[in-house]
Amino acid sequence: YMFGVRGTPQVLAVALALSFVAGWLVYDAAPPDHERIHNISRDIGVPRGWQLVSAEESGNTWCWDSCPEVLFDYVTEQDSVAALASFADRAQRKGWKLQGVESRVDTPGDEPDTRERFQRRSVELEVMLPPKSWTRDVRPGDAGKTHVWVSIGSKDR
Repeated sequence: YMFGVRGTPQVLAVALALSFVAGWLVYDAAPPDHERIHNISRDIGVPRGWQLVSAEESGNTWCWDSCPEVLFDYVTEQDSVAALASFADRAQRKGWKLQGVESRVDTPGDEPDTRERFQRRSVELEVMLPPKSWTRDVRPGDAGKTHVWVSIGSKDR
């Protein structure tokens, strides 16, 4: 007897277990915040020789206007086909499932950009080879290198 009620320790143990499961389900379904996205990026890593140019954060965990997302801009000596293949291999070895590949032209007369989308639980990862016209602002020494954009955020963004 606890608090004058028979079976109270068992009821408390069941309630604790159910609250733990409910908490985990809510955490897993919630959009990742920016810190969690950076941790995901570090977990995946990048192929040897890739250099981070910038990381831009947008959105918020309440998903007003947009959910959290981080766009990482990398440069590499690899050609575009090898860059996509090496990152896709790395993501899939870390448990990311390929959801689709597309190539599209957003600006008439521009070359197409290529995108590969991956998903793991409630998080989406998109790897993109932007058209060269989108990456004109290159740092000294980056001319001629391949730009790869990696976007990580909620699949519901």
